[in-house]
Amino acid sequence: MENPKVSILVPVYNTAQYLPKCLESLMNQTLREIEIIAVDDASPDNAAEVLREYAEKDSRIRIVTHEKNGGILAARISGIRAARGRYVMVLDADDTLDTDIARAAWEKAVGTGADIVHFRFNVCMENGRKTPFARHVERGLAPYGKPLLGERVFEGAFVDRLYRWNICGKLIAREVFLSAADALPPGYYIMAEDFCFYSLMSFFAKHYEPLMKKGYNYVLNIGVSAYVAADRKGFERSCSVFTALNAVHSFLERNGVFGKYEKAFRVQERLLLGDLFDRWNHRLTAGDRPAGFRYMLEHYEPNAVIASMAETFSELSEMETCALHLGLPEQLAASRRKRPRTAAVYLDRIAGSDIAAQLIAAAENWNGIETHFVSPEKTSGGGGPEILPFPGKPLAGAGPADRAERVCGWKKLLADHHFDAVIYAEPACGDMIWDILAIKAEGADVIVVPARDFDMQFSGRTGVFAGRAAAFRFADAVACFSPDEAEIHRFRGIRAAAVPAIPQKIARQTDGRSIVWTGSAGDMDALGLIVAAFAKGAKESGCGLVLCSPDVSAESERKFHELAEMFQLGDRARIVQGTDGMGGLLAEAVLLVAENDGISTETAARHTFHDFTPVVAAGTDQDILAGRIRGALNGDAPEKMRVPATGTWSELFDSLAAPPPARNAAAGIYERTLRGCYESSVQFERYAVEPPRKGDSFFSFYRFFDAKLAKWFPGGTRRRHFLFAGLRKIMRKLFGRG
Repeated sequence: MENPKVSILVPVYNTAQYLPKCLESLMNQTLREIEIIAVDDASPDNAAEVLREYAEKDSRIRIVTHEKNGGILAARISGIRAARGRYVMVLDADDTLDTDIARAAWEKAVGTGADIVHFRFNVCMENGRKTPFARHVERGLAPYGKPLLGERVFEGAFVDRLYRWNICGKLIAREVFLSAADALPPGYYIMAEDFCFYSLMSFFAKHYEPLMKKGYNYVLNIGVSAYVAADRKGFERSCSVFTALNAVHSFLERNGVFGKYEKAFRVQERLLLGDLFDRWNHRLTAGDRPAGFRYMLEHYEPNAVIASMAETFSELSEMETCALHLGLPEQLAASRRKRPRTAAVYLDRIAGSDIAAQLIAAAENWNGIETHFVSPEKTSGGGGPEILPFPGKPLAGAGPADRAERVCGWKKLLADHHFDAVIYAEPACGDMIWDILAIKAEGADVIVVPARDFDMQFSGRTGVFAGRAAAFRFADAVACFSPDEAEIHRFRGIRAAAVPAIPQKIARQTDGRSIVWTGSAGDMDALGLIVAAFAKGAKESGCGLVLCSPDVSAESERKFHELAEMFQLGDRARIVQGTDGMGGLLAEAVLLVAENDGISTETAARHTFHDFTPVVAAGTDQDILAGRIRGALNGDAPEKMRVPATGTWSELFDSLAAPPPARNAAAGIYERTLRGCYESSVQFERYAVEPPRKGDSFFSFYRFFDAKLAKWFPGGTRRRHFLFAGLRKIMRKLFGRG
């Protein structure tokens, strides 16, 4: 046909089995003035034979042949350049069109003067079923309900996401197609090609019109939309999403509008990279994931990759699993190998934080280092050091988008101030790994100051310990307040040293009535020992028992309160999540009970226990411990607590110029054991709640409830703690227990 009204493009690659149904839906269109341009993109199957057979039946079918596979976007551009119609539609070879849609879209375009007409999809599964997921996809592909004019055509999709940037399901003016094709940089586009090409087309378009008529029949999970496992090479082909993102980035730069649309571009970037990470997580084997992560860092902006990971793996268990499969890519493991001259001291929280007080005091003696304190927490400026504002929200309690923004915040902070190193006070959050990776991606060294002693790491979920261990592998050094903690890191080949703590004076309250236990909540025997000893030795004193632990699992929390109920302690036993800020807790205490001498030592190093009676529970039974507690409350002589010998901060800073310690030969076994323990426990740890005696139907309800709860009340947060505390009080009142 010499002057077709509409050209319909069909890129063909390895989809011969779907071609007959596809082509027949085009040949039967009620609008007869069309041409069908099939682009054989070097398809390895018998597609060429099928196309020739149908071209003999209908002269409107034209075949464009590629000698070498160039990807779906290259095939579409070849078809566009061969097209003669005023408008163009694109159809994937495994889909079909409703026979009246070309006519309806053409009339809408001519009647309104639109250069883009967007019609509706009909989405189903391969067996023709309309599943909830298919309906969800169908809603996502629907047109925006109103016309868009001028730059709003571009902004509607790119900025406001009023409609999707899919090219299929739209009738588009050929001039718009050609303008975008001319502006497109050469490259291999097989992922995010619609996002890339439609972003360019919508930039040139001036009039968008919706058509609320179903016309595109889209079948999920077949042909080009099939979602199957991939090897490393297949995954690397998926990384062509970087080509698409770079093309859009450079296009906006050339047109002088990248600054205007950078925020929207970063949102789109994270969405597309999030899909890539979903493939990385579910399509690659565990053994191939480190290589896949390394490939992404090599071929795209590292901080953008990390920001997307932080948003994609938002659930704590997802983050922990992801952290174990990152490997140790050179881009993030390399150190500056010199003593820092300018350093940022990052404090997630300042008010009431023991670590913040320690580092502010210690920094006064860091000779030769220009030190700046950085925090997202707003301070009142009450005589303390000057605080640089961190461009992001605090990590503790941050949501998925907040974590991604923090990655961008680190990039801005380090670019603006040119810090050599960041002394990073751990906020006791498992997802600190994204901060560490973001800092390393910008070329600065990271010295992590752990929020808890090594023994305390086992107090909660196995995953928290595994996630922290994975994060510390990327640190250039670890500053510990415990020699045992430092030794563990050196065993793994990480620079580490025990640094001196500046003892913090405790402003004791004379009316304090709490007994504080700093122990491992994950040790069920210790839970039973402490609660029973408290009931025997201090029940009549009127004191309350406070378990202060960095992370408490659901099972440990349940067990603790079960024991409290068993010994009829009522509301006198409570849990405080987190050990940073322990000074304030001890100010209200009459007694400190430490589970073992290691924890006692670390706690003693960071606080001055003047006029304070500590009790060590190690190696005792409940009667002996109860006697010690009773005696301490009656004023007996306090037990001696040994403060360990440490190195100096200067020695730690100097060690950055030297190679890291040799990794112990057994460290590999340690890492594999750690991973195995975590991957086994993660399947069951979330559901460590006893089901009813009859049947196990409670588990399905608990899984649903826990998943919903985690979204609004993440594990380890104060919100979750307050929620459970409130629920317990309500349940006691309902069932007459308090």
